[in-house]
Amino acid sequence: MNHIKKIIPSYAIIPLICVLSVNFIAYGLSKLIVSDATHYSLLLPIDKKFPFVPEFVIIYIAAFAQWIIGFLLIAQEGKEFCHRFFSAEITAKLICFIFFLFFPTMISRPEITDTDLCSRLCAMIYAVDTPVNCFPSVHCLESWVCLRSAFELTKTARRGKGYKYAYIIYSALMTLSVFASVVLIKQHFFLDIIGGIAVFEIGMFICRRTGSYRIFRLRGSKTQQSPERTRQ
Repeated sequence: MNHIKKIIPSYAIIPLICVLSVNFIAYGLSKLIVSDATHYSLLLPIDKKFPFVPEFVIIYIAAFAQWIIGFLLIAQEGKEFCHRFFSAEITAKLICFIFFLFFPTMISRPEITDTDLCSRLCAMIYAVDTPVNCFPSVHCLESWVCLRSAFELTKTARRGKGYKYAYIIYSALMTLSVFASVVLIKQHFFLDIIGGIAVFEIGMFICRRTGSYRIFRLRGSKTQQSPERTRQ
C-alpha cells in the first residue's frame, strides 16, 4: 500500500479521477451530442503543405506514455502543485467541451492503401477515432501540460540538475514531436495545436485568479478534522 501511495499519493486520487471523468465527458459525450450537427473545417494553406507521414503514428501512440509519466510526476510533486495543475487541466477540458459542442470541427483524412506496419496502425486509429473534435487538440493539450510542468518540478531537481534537464529536454522533444505527429498523420489541423496550448494556458490563468484548485483541499480538511471531533 505504501508503495502505491508513493506512485499516486492519496491527495492526487480524486483529482486524477476528475481528470479522467472530464476527459471522457468532453471528448466522448460531445461526439454523441453533436453527431448530427454541422462540422467545420479549419484547413489553412499551411495544412496542405504537410505530407502524410504514417511513421509519425509511433510518436502519436507514444504520447500516451509521455502523459502517464508526466501526470504521475505532477501527482508526486506535492499537494498544491498537483491540485493546481490538475485543476487547470480540468478547466481546459471543460473549455474544450464548449468548443466541441458549439464549434464542432472535422478533418478529411487520406485513404490508406499501404500495408506496412505504420500504415496499418494509422488505419486502426482512423477506425477507432472518428475525425471530429479536432479543435482544440486534446493530444497537444496533454503533451503541453507535461512540458509546462517539467520546468516547475522540484523533486526532479533534487535528484540532480542533470536529471531535471534531461527530463525537460525529453519533454520538449516529445511534445514538439507530438505536435508534428498530429498533422503528419492527418488527425489535426495546424490551428488545433495552437488551440490545445491556448486552452491549457487559459485554464491555468483561471485557476490562479480564482483559486479554484483549493476545492480539492476540502475533502482533506474534513478528513484531518474528524479525529479531533472524535476526541471531543
